[in-house]
Amino acid sequence: MICPTVIDKLKLVQYLEKNGVQTRDFFGKNILTQPGFKNLGDWKNYPVANDILYRLFFVGANPNYTVENFEHLKSVLKKYEN
Repeated sequence: MICPTVIDKLKLVQYLEKNGVQTRDFFGKNILTQPGFKNLGDWKNYPVANDILYRLFFVGANPNYTVENFEHLKSVLKKYEN
């Protein structure tokens, strides 16, 4: 999921986690900031990618999820008020 702002992301993630929906950040930060990738370019040259990384997160997707798991997610999302 990509949220409009970092604040929106933090609020939604906190709400989901509080209601039993696991979330994960996509990356902690731009991978180009890691020493092993510095030869691929300067991370500062990708402002849009950097912005999106701070607004993006995943909702858990275990291969053993059942219809009930997805119904729970759907129910929780419907009740969310920003």
